[in-house]
Order: sequence, then C-alpha cells, then structure tokens
Amino acid sequence: MRRRGISTPVLILTGNNDGRTAGEALASGILAYVPKPFDFTRLEMLVALATSSHPISAATLGAPSRARQ
Repeated sequence: MRRRGISTPVLILTGNNDGRTAGEALASGILAYVPKPFDFTRLEMLVALATSSHPISAATLGAPSRARQ
C-alpha cells in the first residue's frame, strides 16, 4: 500500500492468526492486523485512530454534499 501511495488507514480483521501473514500485511502499510477473538476495546481504539488520522467526509462515503443539494 505504501509503495502505491495509498494513505487510507486499513484494518484487517481475520480468523487467521498467522504471524507470517500478519507481518506481511503490517509491512505493506496497514494500520492493524486483528485476529479473532476480537478485543472490542482495542478494535474501538483502532477505528477511532483510523478515523481521526484520515477524516471521512460525505464525499468519501458517496453521500451528496450539502453544497450540492
């Protein structure tokens, strides 16, 4: 992801707790690799971190902007 210039924070939630896969994913630039069972407190913290470091706008979500309405 870093190599392609992608800055969107990515969290991978998975049932696969493979250290090699996690290492490769983290090396590619994701924010976090979260295997099951999920720690929901940690997950909430990671989502808050991801959204605070990359604000989501109405345009990002595909919603019409108030200016265009």
